[in-house]
Amino acid sequence: MIVTEEEAQSIVCPLRDFGQCLHKRCMAWRWEDAGRDASKLPDSYLSSDLDDPRGYCGLAGTPVALR
Repeated sequence: MIVTEEEAQSIVCPLRDFGQCLHKRCMAWRWEDAGRDASKLPDSYLSSDLDDPRGYCGLAGTPVALR
């Protein structure tokens, strides 16, 4: 599921004893734009020209939308 940082705050993380998602502060967080362009790896890349950056939890693998 690809979400904004704001949306991620409402998601429960099972690895944090059911605490909220840490999104960009978590090592598993991946930015959507990095998944679309392999030349932008590592996955922590975030384009500075994005108005509303979105990402996903990398623990579940790459979302189908980015494959």
